[in-house]
Amino acid sequence: MSNCCKNSLNIEKNESDICKACGQAGALVKVITLKSLLIDEAKNRLNNYKYHFCCSPLCTVVYFSNPDSYFYKKDLSVKVSLKENELDIPVCYCFGYTKKDILDEINAVGTSSVEAKIKAKIKANLCACEIKNPQGKCCLASIRAIVESSKM
Repeated sequence: MSNCCKNSLNIEKNESDICKACGQAGALVKVITLKSLLIDEAKNRLNNYKYHFCCSPLCTVVYFSNPDSYFYKKDLSVKVSLKENELDIPVCYCFGYTKKDILDEINAVGTSSVEAKIKAKIKANLCACEIKNPQGKCCLASIRAIVESSKM
């Protein structure tokens, strides 16, 4: 597996790492993630700060660095699956798998092969999670959560 999928970034719990819009703790992301996903106008507001991904599905903030650097859904070139209800938005941004793909396969055959397919591609060093995934980390936890929620 490539390094991006071995080392998930930890959720920070410091007061300075809390999204002021919703009060949720943010997950640290590398600046390369922001540089690859922000629209040009938003990139001009990028500073030399530590940025966090706002983990609240209900918050319109995607990235923040306190006290005053915030980027919203409208500032990204992609939709963020965690923050949208649409089924056709990628959950896996490297290989394009959507929640719909996973659920359709589960409905058709009773299980999903998406995680195994992604793992094979990761093993072949084909993933670029820090660049393509708005959360700046491997999508496998999100894939597993969708599969688990389908069992309920």
